[in-house]
Amino acid sequence: MSSAQKLEGFTLIELLIVVSIITILSGVMLPGFSNYISGQSRRQAIEQVEDDLRTLENKALAGDSVLDVLPNGLQPLYWGVRFEQNQDRYQYFVSSTNTNCYPSPVNSYTLKTTSTKLPGDNVLKTGTRCVFFSFANSDVTMRNSSGNNVSPMIITIGLLTGNVCNRVQLNAYGLIEVFLSTACT
Repeated sequence: MSSAQKLEGFTLIELLIVVSIITILSGVMLPGFSNYISGQSRRQAIEQVEDDLRTLENKALAGDSVLDVLPNGLQPLYWGVRFEQNQDRYQYFVSSTNTNCYPSPVNSYTLKTTSTKLPGDNVLKTGTRCVFFSFANSDVTMRNSSGNNVSPMIITIGLLTGNVCNRVQLNAYGLIEVFLSTACT
């Protein structure tokens, strides 16, 4: 090779410095990206619960399932939703009564029980609660696991071990509000 020829390229040291910088930046960005994914999963879960509550409220207003007969021979009067503490799913059903949040919604007072899983690793964190939407006049009844009235009802969703949650709040008039990124209590 003559001294007039110029060699082009990167040295090994330059390549190692670039790879080190990329590794450090990836290490710094990864926790932020993980928090972003977790937040989006919570947001998707809360939107799913909100949409299902609105859908059941509309089904009750429309009288969907009024013509069905329950196993006990009674006519259904309510669409219900059951949320259980630390579970990754909730159930909705039709019922002839709104007086109790049963340990299990499958009994002689209920029909059409369907379970819906929350997206990601999210769980319900508010305790066992039920919401009932009346076919007759669209009234909303909210009960805890003891059968006591709860108003407003707050449904909190987050990771089982996390301390950041999203909430859906439902009042006695059927108004549904969403609160994002609140403390889990």
